[in-house]
Amino acid sequence: MTVRNVTEDLISNGVNFTINAAGPGMPGITSSTPTTALAGVATSAITIAGTNLGAATSTVDGISVTPISNTAIQIVLPTQTFTTTGTKTVVITTAGGSANTSITVSAPAPPPAPTMGGITLQGATNVLIGSWAGQPAVINTAPTGGANSTEEIPATKTGYIQVSLLTQKQDTHVGLSTANTGTNAAAINFALHFKDDYSLAIKASGTIIYASGVAPNQSQMWETGDQFQIFVERDQLLFMRNWKTFHTVARPAGASYRFACTTAGSTTALGYPALRVVGVQ
Repeated sequence: MTVRNVTEDLISNGVNFTINAAGPGMPGITSSTPTTALAGVATSAITIAGTNLGAATSTVDGISVTPISNTAIQIVLPTQTFTTTGTKTVVITTAGGSANTSITVSAPAPPPAPTMGGITLQGATNVLIGSWAGQPAVINTAPTGGANSTEEIPATKTGYIQVSLLTQKQDTHVGLSTANTGTNAAAINFALHFKDDYSLAIKASGTIIYASGVAPNQSQMWETGDQFQIFVERDQLLFMRNWKTFHTVARPAGASYRFACTTAGSTTALGYPALRVVGVQ
């Protein structure tokens, strides 16, 4: 290329120039989702919109993450589960530079406060409703105890009772009674008998109808933390473990039922005792 000086009519010697293509632009982020998350809970896919995002690499909280998709205007990263709270930085890097955004991670909301489930005990002997390991429970504080509820499931309605098992040591009957049971296990008309060997006997009208299980020579076992229900339907009673029926018996006509329990042996605890009236027959 030559350059001419018009004023003095001079022409320069030839000079060579190299013209390069424009370099990649600096990446920019205009929006990103999600912006918040809960610790221990997977996020949705992380979607980042912007400019000059093509051929990018990315990190989330300092850890390299491979994009699900990547164009010049959008990057989608896979879901993330953060174990700690705080601000987690997402960095997008291209040949033109880096840009970042962030996700604020918070602790999950605490569980709702426990409730007693509408159980008020009467005729209690060595049995009380209190707190066991932070949970409301029917607690046997000495050998040979028992009680029943003032609340009941009327003869004209359906409902259920429920307990969970908080202690491994058990010798406890819990179920439905038409009267105050005191410490008499036989007075519980329909009951579950939790035993120390983790086997479960079912009682109907004070009679063990299966020896340690739901069928001869088969055991219905229980574990600490299990929930058990006896659901009173219009014409039958359902014995349930974690809301799954494992046995049924006919419901006698004209009877109202209270929550009842009797227990013997060392200290035991049945968590979240509940009696609920559900509907009309």
